[in-house]
Amino acid sequence: MTENTETPRLSAVVTGSSRGIGRAVAEELARAGFDVCVNCSSERGLDEARAFAAALEADHGVRTLTVAANVADAAEAEGLVAAAHESFGRVDVLVNNAGITRDGLLARMKEEDFDAVIDVNLKGTFNCCKAAAQRMMKQRYGRIVNLSSVVGVAGNAGQANYAASKAGVIGLTKSIARELAARNITANAVAPGFDRTDMTDALSEKQREAIVGRDRLEAPRRARGRGRARPVPGERRGRLHHRTGCLHRRRYVAMSENSMSTAATRRPDGTHRVVITGMGAVSPAGVGVEALWRAVMGKECCIGPVTRFDTADYDVHIAAEVRDFDATEHGITKKEARRFERFVQYAIVASDEALAQSGLDLETEDTTRIACVFGTGIGGIDELQSGFFTLAEKGPKRVSPLFIPTMIGNIAAGNLSIRYGLRGECLNVVTACATGAHSIGAAVRDIRHGYIDAALAGGSEESVSPICLAGFANLGALSKAEDAAQASLPFDVRRAGFVAGEGAGAVVVESLEHALGRGATVLAEITGFGSTGDAYHMTAPEPSGEGVTRAMRQALEEGGFSPEDLGHVNAHGTGTPANDATESKALLALCGEDAGVRVPVTSVKGTTGHTLGAAGAIEAIVTALSVMHDCVPPPAASPRPTRSAR
Repeated sequence: MTENTETPRLSAVVTGSSRGIGRAVAEELARAGFDVCVNCSSERGLDEARAFAAALEADHGVRTLTVAANVADAAEAEGLVAAAHESFGRVDVLVNNAGITRDGLLARMKEEDFDAVIDVNLKGTFNCCKAAAQRMMKQRYGRIVNLSSVVGVAGNAGQANYAASKAGVIGLTKSIARELAARNITANAVAPGFDRTDMTDALSEKQREAIVGRDRLEAPRRARGRGRARPVPGERRGRLHHRTGCLHRRRYVAMSENSMSTAATRRPDGTHRVVITGMGAVSPAGVGVEALWRAVMGKECCIGPVTRFDTADYDVHIAAEVRDFDATEHGITKKEARRFERFVQYAIVASDEALAQSGLDLETEDTTRIACVFGTGIGGIDELQSGFFTLAEKGPKRVSPLFIPTMIGNIAAGNLSIRYGLRGECLNVVTACATGAHSIGAAVRDIRHGYIDAALAGGSEESVSPICLAGFANLGALSKAEDAAQASLPFDVRRAGFVAGEGAGAVVVESLEHALGRGATVLAEITGFGSTGDAYHMTAPEPSGEGVTRAMRQALEEGGFSPEDLGHVNAHGTGTPANDATESKALLALCGEDAGVRVPVTSVKGTTGHTLGAAGAIEAIVTALSVMHDCVPPPAASPRPTRSAR
């Protein structure tokens, strides 16, 4: 008697495999040499299932089994897996594909329709996973794949039951993956986009379009020609032209809409396309991106009298403060609030929001491939000032041992990396007003060339302090207006300086390939970045704007665009005579006199003031939102432009 050493053929159970996605999966498995158990939900589908199984046997030379079973019933799910195990001798792969829809608006949805969808889509997956896992654990091998949906990630109107069931599948999969990993059993969830199946054919045209519109990732379109329609500030625009950018002195970031091809994750030169998947903000408008966008689109002025200290001896009495901010109300502990300077607190709150929106699961990601690139223009200026006072009045022994790690500029990036466990490079970019945009650009370049997969990037600032206000005022950079509504006037004949602001902006950027691989919602694509210097003066821009022009041209060229593609420029727009004139000259040099005048140019600083190191990141967020909402934000004040500041 000899031992049979023949390696048994692998087998798979695919639920709901008589048609649609399940049928395609079953055919691919058969093509790969797997014996396949074809499943339909009831006896009515057996004839079709048997015909399909016979075709698999004929085409691929594999064994098949056909079983009618309603997976929502635990006994029938157990019987399905047991039959496959008995027939094939083992069950190596389980693909939970069976699913139904019973769509309706929440207010009108019947309880039985909600229960039916949950029973099949979620409970059915649980039933089959349980039955298969019992057998896979004994053979110490198995592969479980559960079909979720983009609707389970992003939701969809009229599909509360379906979205809940598919979101539950994701949570179920994560849990069983942890349970079964030690037994050499993997579990993964797949969230397909829109596919034409019998189930999706039952959807209304409106529902189909909602799913397709969210899931469609087509190649960015170029709008060419000088005769296209131009949007005016505050008005919504059609989908003819979607090229926008944010210009922060010599840091230019060009963005395009959330419209790209799932197949084209690389640029023509082979480098990665980079997208934004999460955004967060703390600004003078309040906490959150929604508060910022509402203020910008509502033409609100978030500037007012300084409340933190007495400005009686100052020439300037107004600023754009983050008012009524209590870090402990936004996920920061009391101990952290005592230790962290305001610029670190702002950075954490903004980053929490950005990461939450991105859906990045840091417990499952390779965090050595995720960087933190977060800068500040000034850093912990309050702690620095306080430390000097302590040293002068009480002596060196009374200076806090935490003085250095509290005030240094890179402590925001450091604390963010520690908080989230980001083990890629940790960088603090310090380039004054360009800091936030430069941080994003540095992250984009690292992702583009494959050094990392994703990054948390942005900028933060706490500049409304006695020494900052005095320094900027004595430099002649600040507006001395007493009327807050007339203080920050970018590109206006009445402009007389900027208004000091504060806050933080954070974005999650990642390669398109990485974003699609984890089923993330893409908010916008960053197509190009430009960075130059003019080697001219310590504080004043080079009058011709040549360096600014080069930065813009670099960003456009890297994105594969020309000046004719510009539909909107979000400018640095500080409201100082020198800056506004320089930026105006730069834009005209880039586009030409006639075309440059027609490009809508905006600045959000009439709303937020100048948030310095945070400005580039905050305004990148506004720019991305402008692209997403197909609009050009209106100015906070009615401008009176001169020819030199168009």
